[in-house]
Parts: sequence; C-alpha cells; structure tokens
Amino acid sequence: MENRSEHDAIPPLKKVLKGAGLFLLGTFLSRFITYFTRIFIARYFGPEEYGLFSLGLAVVGFAAPFAALGLPIAIKRYVPYYRAKMEEARVKGVMLFSFLAVALASAITGGVLFLLSSQMATTVFHNPELKDVFKVFAMSIPFASLSSLLASSFEGFQDIKYRVYTERILSNVFKLVFIILFGVLGYGLLGIAFAYTIATALTFSSTIIIMKLLSDKLALEKL
Repeated sequence: MENRSEHDAIPPLKKVLKGAGLFLLGTFLSRFITYFTRIFIARYFGPEEYGLFSLGLAVVGFAAPFAALGLPIAIKRYVPYYRAKMEEARVKGVMLFSFLAVALASAITGGVLFLLSSQMATTVFHNPELKDVFKVFAMSIPFASLSSLLASSFEGFQDIKYRVYTERILSNVFKLVFIILFGVLGYGLLGIAFAYTIATALTFSSTIIIMKLLSDKLALEKL
C-alpha cells in the first residue's frame, strides 16, 4: 500500500516540477525581452523619452490595483476550490462575475486616468508632453487588467503553461516587436505608448483565444 501511494504521488510531483521549470524559463525569457526592449528604447529614442515612458508605466502600475479589484488573486483560489467539488456552475459564475467586475472597474479606472491626463501632466509632472502619453496608456488599462485576470484563471485551472505563454512570453514579444516597428517608422514617445497599448490589446486577444481552447479541451475531457 505504501509503495502504491508513493507511485500515485509521482505524476502530480512531475507536473509540479514541470510547471516550476516552465515558469522559471518563462520568467527568464520575460526578463531578457523586457531588458532588451528597455535598452532599445533608451538607445533608439534617447534617455529622456525612456524616462517619460517609464513614468507613464509607473502611472499605469499605480492604477492597476484599482482596476483589478484583487480578483486575479481570488480567482486562483475559488476556481480550483469549486472544480474540486465538481461545482461547474459556480466555476462559471466566479469566472463571469470576475470578468465583468474587472471589465467595469478597469474601464472606469482607464476613463478617469484619460480625463485627468491633462491635469496630471501639467500640474503634477509639469510636462505637457505627457498628456497624450497618459491618454494612450489609459486605453491599455482594460486590456491589461482583463489579461491579468484570465492569466490568473489559467492557474485556477491548474495549467500554468498558458499563463507563461501569454503573460510572460507573448506579451513581451508583442511589446518588443511593436516598439521596434514604431521606432523604425520614426514615431517618438507617443509611438512607444501606442506600441505598448496595441501589444497589450493583442495579448488580451490571444489570452481570450487560448482560454476558449482550454475550455473546449476541458469540456472534451468530461465526455
């Protein structure tokens, strides 16, 4: 009996180790791509543009918790909890409620940032050039918040590889590609902001597609 229990524990252990290895690899690739992207911005656009870009990211980072409402953390807890109890209706309920709540909160947060962009740029940062940058970054907040929520749900479904693919790899690849593209086309700081926002929207779209594929896969496994 003891040998059998040890044998039964091997597959979950392998899954954990595989997931941890994939997560570490994804983190390494994410850091590398992000580092390369920041070097490109600093070298190609100049240190001043890089500083303003970083400032825009900092503002978005400050607004992100208000848009997420803590639901990415909650979904990682309650999705596996209800799945373990075979309560699929509750799983769908948690997913739907979380998605709608974050969609609403992120739209409001992005809208507030958009409306306050002029005041923030001139009054707080004393740089009118940041006005349009903040507005473009504000448009990325709903996409980023919903992507983060869906990425967390992958963990809830105990399939971390999809989170690594979307949040760690695809997201950063999209940002790098579009920032380089906008740089080559001759756009300045505003181009970087648009590149970031477009990449965030594409990440969200990719995450939606992968979530749909995962849902279909789970549905087939029940048949």
